[in-house]
Amino acid sequence: VIEHLPGQSTHNLGCRYMLDNAPALLQILAQYNVKLILTGHLHVQDIAHQDGIYEITTGSLVSYPHPYRVIEANLTPAALQLAVTSYRIDAVEGYADLAHRSRQFLADRSPPFMRRLLTSPPLNLSPAAAEPLLASLHYFWADVAAGDGEFDFPHFPATVRAFLAGFSDFNRPLHATGVDNNTVLKL
Repeated sequence: VIEHLPGQSTHNLGCRYMLDNAPALLQILAQYNVKLILTGHLHVQDIAHQDGIYEITTGSLVSYPHPYRVIEANLTPAALQLAVTSYRIDAVEGYADLAHRSRQFLADRSPPFMRRLLTSPPLNLSPAAAEPLLASLHYFWADVAAGDGEFDFPHFPATVRAFLAGFSDFNRPLHATGVDNNTVLKL
């Protein structure tokens, strides 16, 4: 319902994870004083905020970083606070190195996705201009999925560097300590 990635509602790679009627739904939720939406499917650890509503999206146990969350509610006379704590499954029987293997699995499959990201709007790089950047972006999507990422590629062209840096702090919640994985939200 709320964008978790820059330009998600209009970008051809991200819009499929947004409701077509998200603006109308947000108006209805605000009308009824809804403050929290829990969602998934995007497979990233992220908490976004818009118009007084928080949306918590949690990655999937089946893919890196294999996260789950525990949310503890504390109702005080002044406010409702949610303590959000994220955990990860790092190993399972037969896969002691699960986290490493799955991060690598995601990275090894990222070049076609990253190529499309770079050659699509708003960047519109030519394939020739995008190609040399791909090696530096090998773990980019895995790091986005993990949450709390800070992205800076100082050797990239300024427009590409700025676009990718936007994934660092896009739509961060107000009044939150921490960011995506461990935080306290005041509703």
